Amino acid sequence: MRIVSSLAIFFIPIMLSTVLFFPSNILSVVKANTSIGRYQNTSNFVSYQDATLGIKFQYPENWKKILHYSANNSRIEFISPLQSQFEIFPPSFVVSVSNTTDNLTLDRLSKIIIEKGRQSMMDFNLLQSNITEVGGIPAQKLIYTFISSDPSLKLHFQTMDILIIKSNRLYTISYTESRAQYANFLSTIDQIVHSFEIAK
Repeated sequence: MRIVSSLAIFFIPIMLSTVLFFPSNILSVVKANTSIGRYQNTSNFVSYQDATLGIKFQYPENWKKILHYSANNSRIEFISPLQSQFEIFPPSFVVSVSNTTDNLTLDRLSKIIIEKGRQSMMDFNLLQSNITEVGGIPAQKLIYTFISSDPSLKLHFQTMDILIIKSNRLYTISYTESRAQYANFLSTIDQIVHSFEIAK
């Protein structure tokens, strides 16, 4: 129980704070940092490298980058430009890096996240949970849907979390989008994931 409790304290907020309150939080960020206009092709990718976090990957050059660093958990948010004035929720993804413990496994973490999602998210529905590989390292992919907790939105969202554990660090790549638009940027997110590298 002590292990589960510590995991819940340090890892569940990292994984779920984004999606539980993501829609309302990101809207304010988008309004402040993103221009509205015709969507630009995201085929031009540029390299992002962070020596402190030990990660490197490619991302669309016109996506807004927002950094959040802290002692135990750091994350980088990337937000697509709004495609039109009618768009509510632009495509985005988050890469987070946090410290972990020796006895944490992907299977254990996945089960805790799924259970927490069922308890905390409105209409949580797990669509996929499987082992995959990112940059030659074993990873766990979780895909699930839920309804926004923001009463002003009440939209259905779909999230893909990819979890990687290496050298006592948890690396998470998360993509959240409205369920109706989720597939539209999946190829872009896949390209980001395939380019993801963790320093040796």
